Amino acid sequence: INFKAWLKTGPDLAIMIIVVVLDCLLKISSTESKLPVKVNKDYEIKLHGLGNVATVACGSPVGYMQLKFNVINYGILGNTKDR
Repeated sequence: INFKAWLKTGPDLAIMIIVVVLDCLLKISSTESKLPVKVNKDYEIKLHGLGNVATVACGSPVGYMQLKFNVINYGILGNTKDR
């Protein structure tokens, strides 16, 4: 492993973390506005972060939440209790 090259990616990593956190916050806010649910933002951000840490540790890229699947699920089931 070329650690000098890895250390040079620090600024890119910082920007990526900011983008992923902002994306997570925006998706949570959109979910609350589109669906009749109250989301525990602190818990969801921690959970999303832990999931990203696990996937990155295995060599995969970070994940992004997708609002459309939440809305489709709510449209099909008609409630927020079932999964």
